[in-house]
Amino acid sequence: MLDYELYEKCLIGIVKDAVLGKNITEISDEIDFDILTDIIKMHKLSSLLYPVFKEKGIESAELYKDFNFWLAQGTNQQYYLEKIKESFEAQKVRFVCMKGAYLKTLYPEPYMRSSGDLDIFVDDENTEKVRDIMAGLGFTVERFDHRLQDDAYSLGKFVHIEIHRKLISNKCPWDEKCQEIIERIVPKKEGSYEYVMSPEDFYLHMIGHMAKHMKYSGCGIRMVLDIWVYLNKFGTVLDRKILSQRLKYCGLDIFEKEVAKLVDYWFNGKDADIKTKNLARYIFESGIFGKAEQAFAAEMAEDMEENTSKKVGVIKKLTKYTFLPYLNMCMIYPRLSKYPILLPFYWVLRANRILFFERKKISGLTRNIEGISVSYAKNLAEFKKSIGL
Repeated sequence: MLDYELYEKCLIGIVKDAVLGKNITEISDEIDFDILTDIIKMHKLSSLLYPVFKEKGIESAELYKDFNFWLAQGTNQQYYLEKIKESFEAQKVRFVCMKGAYLKTLYPEPYMRSSGDLDIFVDDENTEKVRDIMAGLGFTVERFDHRLQDDAYSLGKFVHIEIHRKLISNKCPWDEKCQEIIERIVPKKEGSYEYVMSPEDFYLHMIGHMAKHMKYSGCGIRMVLDIWVYLNKFGTVLDRKILSQRLKYCGLDIFEKEVAKLVDYWFNGKDADIKTKNLARYIFESGIFGKAEQAFAAEMAEDMEENTSKKVGVIKKLTKYTFLPYLNMCMIYPRLSKYPILLPFYWVLRANRILFFERKKISGLTRNIEGISVSYAKNLAEFKKSIGL
């Protein structure tokens, strides 16, 4: 059985040293480097850690390959982000760089913080103009719909852009209150169409985004690392009174306190209580956005008061997977958006396709649910309540 605490202590120590530019923590002989490599890749930390391993004379073909992928992705992303920003400025489109698109700039080197895609907020009334701009830059429109929280664009293998209408997913209880951040954004500089959030609001958004992933599945080390990096930059200038009021207003105050305790435990050398250690383990085992079984367990936990039968749980999951909400169905069947009355027909069409062509996927979904105990799902529900979710 994996010695969780041994690998956690080792990896967090290395991550901290890498960000601070120190010689990395010595790796114990008890550490299996292949296992450590798998954990690093799972949490998408290769771009941060491969260079410091190499400098110490530790070579890894797996990390080298992963590092080169993230380096190429980051280089391409940065090039096109500048093109997009120039085009938005020229076309007078108000925008805000969110999440990794901004957080990269806070690390000692931007390549240290990998991003699968870049996230930009744009007012909904400008999203059609943005679609034309993105097409003009050579992007393929992967998804566009005013009713969705975001639109998606891609260019080649490496560049994926999400244009957000909402700051937080629609399904979150705190999404509308967090959306009020947009009422407070200001131009980055006079006359600019690039807008920025205040330090308090950017931190609030980080917490709201992390809470979304934690509520519905899980999140990885990188989100906690982002918060530590952000607080190292802005912790002394944050207006704690305003921040506290806004966190409480959005219902995120309890969760933020638990996250802050974890940041102190992992990166600031503070002691931890059992709840913080449990949160640390859950995140350590999650990977970047949570493992599939955690997502299924979270869903079981949501339904726990209604049903404790695993068989019924399987049926409910398959029903949800097949009979998707209208907007999700429109993404699969674009013609449906013009003829909403045909939704039942397309549900039948999807059910038949799944029945005849996706049996392996259905078997996988069933196995995932059947592999989760009712007691685990109940314990997970209680744990998430205890951290404010």
